[in-house]
Amino acid sequence: MDWWLIALIAIQYAFVVILIWIAVNYRQNSLQRRAEERLRIVERFTSGKDLSDFLATERGARFLELFAVRHKDPAGIVIAGVVLGLVAVFVGAAFLLLLRLEDGDFIVPGVLVLAGGLGILAATGASYRLARKFRLLHAQQDTISELSESE
Repeated sequence: MDWWLIALIAIQYAFVVILIWIAVNYRQNSLQRRAEERLRIVERFTSGKDLSDFLATERGARFLELFAVRHKDPAGIVIAGVVLGLVAVFVGAAFLLLLRLEDGDFIVPGVLVLAGGLGILAATGASYRLARKFRLLHAQQDTISELSESE
């Protein structure tokens, strides 16, 4: 292998690492700013009774919702996995098609991307089956139907 090819591959990996670092750093700074803003709001209250009275109001309830832990929707995760898997499968198939059309070294990336796409689809299928088994996919719909029945 030539030195320039090794340097090119190293530069590409470094670029991806830098992009990931920027995204993670942005998210961390955003979460830190939000936490500081919430802390400043809580510090404005002079006593525990003032804070308790505020939290008893509708605005206080909405403020408390900011601190609630939100879980990702299992159906959305399954759909995203299917989309990602299908895209990877089609990109891998395109590499393998390029191998048939042109005389090039498309076999390695084609097989790797195709195998990755099939692996993602298999993992998504397993996630879907587990989500159905534990009744996670219909939990929101069950809650909505319970609320409408109680009215």
